[in-house]
Amino acid sequence: MSPMIATEQIDRIIWNQHHDPFEVLGPHQLEQNGKTSWVVRAYLPNAEAAWVVCPEERVEYPMQSVHHPHFFEATIESLELANYQLRIKEGEHEKVIYDPYAFRSPLLTDFDLHLFAEGNHHRIYEKL
Repeated sequence: MSPMIATEQIDRIIWNQHHDPFEVLGPHQLEQNGKTSWVVRAYLPNAEAAWVVCPEERVEYPMQSVHHPHFFEATIESLELANYQLRIKEGEHEKVIYDPYAFRSPLLTDFDLHLFAEGNHHRIYEKL
């Protein structure tokens, strides 16, 4: 996915109409001119500013708002982006959170979804 994102994709995220938010939000690896980098996107409805925090490197990367004041994006020139967090400024308050879209492995299998839709997944609490 390109660091530039279509405004239609952002609008679908903002209006909660995107069929697969993982396609847009979270980390996406980029290959440009033989170099690897990452773009991290987040929709943070109450945020005035945001940063990608890499605790291992002790570095923070400022995120820029894109198309909407609460949709943020940062491009990071790094070979590896693991265990990052988001620092969010909301008014006079700041907080650091893990980005839920950074966890790419599927939490629910197709069988889990099938059982859940039937109302027969009796251990769904183990997955959520």
